Amino acid sequence: MQSSNLLVSVIIPTYNRGFLIKDTIESVIKQSYKNYELIIIDDASTDKTADWISKNYPEFKLIRMQKNVGNAAARNMGINASKGEFIAFLDHDDQWLPNYLESQVKQLQFFPEAVLSYCNYFEVSQNNNKILKNLKPLSAYDDFTYHLLMQNVIHSLSLTLLRKSTLLKAGLLNESLHICNDLDLYLKLSVRGKILHIPEALVLKNNHDNNLSRNYWLWSKEIIKVYDQFFEKNYAIPYLQFKNQVKCHEMVKLFKLVWPIYKDYKFALWTQFKALTFDPHYRFTLLSQRWKKQISKLSF
Repeated sequence: MQSSNLLVSVIIPTYNRGFLIKDTIESVIKQSYKNYELIIIDDASTDKTADWISKNYPEFKLIRMQKNVGNAAARNMGINASKGEFIAFLDHDDQWLPNYLESQVKQLQFFPEAVLSYCNYFEVSQNNNKILKNLKPLSAYDDFTYHLLMQNVIHSLSLTLLRKSTLLKAGLLNESLHICNDLDLYLKLSVRGKILHIPEALVLKNNHDNNLSRNYWLWSKEIIKVYDQFFEKNYAIPYLQFKNQVKCHEMVKLFKLVWPIYKDYKFALWTQFKALTFDPHYRFTLLSQRWKKQISKLSF
């Protein structure tokens, strides 16, 4: 089967993006791969985003939500309305490079056992500087599911192409999660098939400095919920021995991300306490490794 025969359903959830969504939509139109349908879900915008899209892009399917339901529910609405064999998500402030869909479709077509493909990207700063983000899986983690548990290497759904059939079996996105629904989905997919990496930057992602500032408390609570729900499933039995270590590791990681920037003492104490509670042996192992590195830097 030729890749041009495979329909891709492109799903863009948006909220109060106005005409600024134009660059995102245009990046889809400019794709070298033309066999796609574009579904835009307006999540009850209050700035007439839906009206602007309807007027300027009447050829695409626009779903208007009557109330704000969040990005997970909006994407699920798009999935249920889709007709494609593949699903491609795109955030309303990101853009694809012209060969994005073509590269992704070829990858999944070549590996029929794969359920998801993701790529590298350029992080675009507010002054338009571009930084290459290489998301190649670390050699330290041979098992990709374990890799995701210890470090989510897929930074955005905008980087992914998924098989719809597997997505439906996995149960779509968890609408009770506001931040971590992407990781929850990756974990559910990773136990159902192979996840592939394209070593090429095919996406422009805009960096928002205030995201972590607003959300790190919610992030810390949702990520534990994701782990707890994952380890409750039968398919997680091979990884059950790592449950406490994974949660400890995440608390330490969040502390390292948040503390240098925001100096939130309450959050620092809470994450350190949780890390010790989850797995004191692993926490002290990490501390020991850090002390050894510091000592090795000293000159006598």
